[in-house]
Amino acid sequence: MSKLEDFGFKKAERVEVERLQPKVDTDYPEPVKRFRMVYESYAASIEEAYFWILHHLRQDQGFSKVEKISDVFTTAEVSALGGTIQQRLAAQQDKAAGYLRGIHEMTKQLFQLVREIRILAERLEYYEKSKVNDESGQNAEMALKDTWVTMVEGGTKNPASVFGLAQQVGFVALPDVFFRMRKRPGESDNEFAGRISKLEFNEHFKDVLKRKLAQFYIWKEKTYHELSTRKTFVLKLLRQYYDTIRLYISWLKPYLKTIQRLGGDISKFKRPELIAAFETSVIDIEILACKQTVAGIYKPVILATFEYRTLPSMNYNADQFQRGPIHVGQMVMTLRSYVWTDKEIENYKRYREAQDFEVLEGIDSTLKEAMDALGDELKAYLLESGERFPEKKLPEKEKEKKPGFAESALDPFVSVFKGFGELFGMSGNEEKKKGKEGPTEFEKEKQKKIAAGHIAFALYQTYKNYKKSHGFLSW
Repeated sequence: MSKLEDFGFKKAERVEVERLQPKVDTDYPEPVKRFRMVYESYAASIEEAYFWILHHLRQDQGFSKVEKISDVFTTAEVSALGGTIQQRLAAQQDKAAGYLRGIHEMTKQLFQLVREIRILAERLEYYEKSKVNDESGQNAEMALKDTWVTMVEGGTKNPASVFGLAQQVGFVALPDVFFRMRKRPGESDNEFAGRISKLEFNEHFKDVLKRKLAQFYIWKEKTYHELSTRKTFVLKLLRQYYDTIRLYISWLKPYLKTIQRLGGDISKFKRPELIAAFETSVIDIEILACKQTVAGIYKPVILATFEYRTLPSMNYNADQFQRGPIHVGQMVMTLRSYVWTDKEIENYKRYREAQDFEVLEGIDSTLKEAMDALGDELKAYLLESGERFPEKKLPEKEKEKKPGFAESALDPFVSVFKGFGELFGMSGNEEKKKGKEGPTEFEKEKQKKIAAGHIAFALYQTYKNYKKSHGFLSW
C-alpha cells in the first residue's frame, strides 16, 4: 500500500468520521480547508451535482485545468445493472486474454531468436576473421575447414573425405597440408593452384588437395552469403516480434483498465450500503482542479470527491434503442483546498496511480523484464536491425579549455579583470547563478499566502453557491 510520506506529503488529513468519535487519518494530505456535504434524494438524479461543481469550478472560479483522478464503479452482484456489466466484462476479459497469450508466445520466441542470432554471429565471425592475413585469420580458417570436413564430408565415416583418405597409403599427410594450405586475400585461383603445384608431393596427392580446397572455398563463399542473409532475416524478424509485443501491450492496456473499472472495487463489497440482493451501487469520483497563474510557483488546488450510494433504475431509451441506468440516492461531496507546486501536484497524481490495479504495471514491465533477462545483447541486435531507442540526455560538462595563442596571449589581462570582479563582487557567473536559484524563502512564503487567500475564497464560494442554488440552508 502506497503511503503519503513516500510521495513527499508530511502530514495526513485527520477527520472525525463519526460524530463524537476520535479523529482518524485518511488517505488524503492535510488540506488548507475542507467542506463536506451529504445529500440524499430518490426523486432527482444525483449526476447533476457532479456536473454543477465541474462547470462552476471551470467557468465561475477560473480553474481552467481540471483532471479526473479516479472513477470507480461497484454494483451489487445480482442486480439488473450488475448482470449487464458482467456481460460486458466477459467480452473484455476474452479479448485481453487473447492479447496476453500472444504476448506470452512472442516473448518466448524472443529468447529463441536471440540464441539463433548469437550462433549466426559466432559463425560469421570466423568468416570475417579468415579474411585477415595473420595468425588469427589462419586459426579462423582452420576452424571453418574443421567444420567443413566434419559436417559436410562426414569425417572418418566417409572414405572419400580428407580424414578418410588419410587412412590410405600416400595420403597420410593430406589433413595437415589441407589445414595449413591457405588462399591468401586477393589471390586468384590460378595463383593459388600454382603454389599448390610447387609442393613436394606426387601429382596425384596435389590433384586431390586442389580438389578438396576448391570444394572448401566454394562452400565457404556460398555459406557466408547464406548465413549473412539468414542473420539479416532473423534480425528483421526479431524487430518485428519486439514491435508486435509493444503494440499488443498498448492495445492491452485499455482492456485491462476497462476490466478493472467494470470489476469494481472488491473492498466496496464489504460496505453495509451495498447489499447483494438490492438494486444498489457505489460510485467514487475524484477530480483535481488547478488555477494556473496566481502567485509564482504555488497554485490553488481543489480536490472534489463524490461518493455515491445509488439506486440504478434501468430505463429504456427510445432514441438510443437501449436500456440505460438512471442513478438516484445519496451523495457525499467533499471539497478540499491545497496550495501546491507543480511537483506536488504530480506527486499526488503518482500517489493515486500507485493505488490502482497493479496488473497494469506488471503487464507493462513484461517486455522490460525479458530485455533485462537477455541483457544488452537483445538491445544490440535490435539496434543492428534498425530499432531506435530514446537516448538519455546527460548533463553537459564544462568544456575544457584548449591552450591556444589567443588564450595564452590574453590570459594575464583577463585574469586581472577577473580579480577585480571577484574583489568587488561583480562576477557575472554569480549573477547568473542567483537568477537561476529561483525565489527566496521570503518570496515563497509571500506567494504561498497569496495562493492560500485565493483558494480559501474559491472553496467557500463554490460550497456556498452550490447550497444556495439548490435551496439548501446556507449562511
